[in-house]
Amino acid sequence: MIQLVGYYMWRAAERRGSRIIESCDVSTGESDALLAFYEAICAPLYYGLRSPQRFFIEAMAKDGDAPSKVSDIAERTGRTASWAAKYRASLIREHVIESAGYGLVRYSTPHLGDYLRSEILWPEE
Repeated sequence: MIQLVGYYMWRAAERRGSRIIESCDVSTGESDALLAFYEAICAPLYYGLRSPQRFFIEAMAKDGDAPSKVSDIAERTGRTASWAAKYRASLIREHVIESAGYGLVRYSTPHLGDYLRSEILWPEE
């Protein structure tokens, strides 16, 4: 991600016709890099999951950057605790999420929660 930001900062400066990076180039570089990361990493990961797995990680997105309680995920999705445990285990096996303590999970892929919130769940906001 750091390399992407640097690359896009230079591109932003070049588009302005400058060889000097300014604060506007940093902002543009960061947002362009994040979009590239979403397209190259987050989207293929998300769309490569089975529907129940997507449902599970979408329910996690409501917790922002905080770890999610597996019991809350079961409640939000209207599923049983055993359903949540099954998909928790499958997502951990596939390295999409990881344990964040007893009964807690978090995304293992950086920016995945942000991607879900901005591109999948609430793209208009």
